[in-house]
Amino acid sequence: MFSKTLIVSPSGSFYGSEQVLYSHLDYTKKSYTVFVPFGSFFQKKLKRQHKHDVCEFSNIKLLYVKIFLKLLFDRYATLYINEGGHIKYAKLIAKLLPFVNVVVHIRLVEDTSSSRTEKLPKNLKLISISNYIQGLLLPEETSIKIVDPLDVTNVSVQRFKLSKEGIKIGIIGRVSLSKGLHNYEKLFNYYFSLPKVKTVQFVFFGDVIDKEKEVSLFFDKYSGLDFSQVEFKGFVEDQEKVFSSIDAVLHLNEKEPLGRIGLESWARGIPFLCFNAGGCAEINQTLEMKRFSIAFDTDWEVKVIDLISSLDDFSSSEQDAARLNLQSHFSIERYVKLLENQF
Repeated sequence: MFSKTLIVSPSGSFYGSEQVLYSHLDYTKKSYTVFVPFGSFFQKKLKRQHKHDVCEFSNIKLLYVKIFLKLLFDRYATLYINEGGHIKYAKLIAKLLPFVNVVVHIRLVEDTSSSRTEKLPKNLKLISISNYIQGLLLPEETSIKIVDPLDVTNVSVQRFKLSKEGIKIGIIGRVSLSKGLHNYEKLFNYYFSLPKVKTVQFVFFGDVIDKEKEVSLFFDKYSGLDFSQVEFKGFVEDQEKVFSSIDAVLHLNEKEPLGRIGLESWARGIPFLCFNAGGCAEINQTLEMKRFSIAFDTDWEVKVIDLISSLDDFSSSEQDAARLNLQSHFSIERYVKLLENQF
């Protein structure tokens, strides 16, 4: 017996929003009808759960025609869209079917623009993922904050110990302008200008969005032999392989909506270094790890390198405290309960 809720995942990749939805669908006691892009990586992962009715789509307009008919004739009560990229279709369906509960998760800064979220029908509600995103939404909009979860039950802590060979810093996520590319450029310009630079290696784990000219130039520059301390691994499916190979995670996007990678890092006992801004700062503050947040002001790149250089004083007690706070504030049980209350 399937729940009378239709779920749409606009992207078929397996980045933050898809990982959260996957955790939800894995943990929930309910079964859902879930629409995902045809032939996508996410579609294959969901089918392996053998738990939900996984439906494919390849044409977005035809997708919402099909959803409209299902909502109308099969009497589904709720349409839930896992991110705001399809909000125009959500608004249209909410207007055409005022008896349907439409829920849209707002996960990106660009999805908070007034052009996307103005004039919302009364039966359409928004869910934000952080105080930062909540603050960008217009006051008159109906929205509720539900912070993304992380299930730590199957995640083991690796005791922190820096190698004598140097510090390996992981930069996890798409290599793109939206992920703070200009800040990495500024950091590298400073760091590689220092004398006898030998101790830190920066490793990018994520797809290089080479259709962006600035990204292509950045990749061409730092993937060369002149910068052997920078490495691009591309997207790595096995997260344990990623985290077991690094000493800390660095995330230099001051406008990050939340920063799930911060949760993934702390769950494994790995320091998460970020700006004291956006959703990432909220993670470190909630976990009482504010000392790993860098003020986004003049000469911040100096502070980043200083913080990296002082990582050897990160203690096992700090590891344990971060994990306990993570379980308390970001549990999957809390998330599923709060989200399904909106259905």
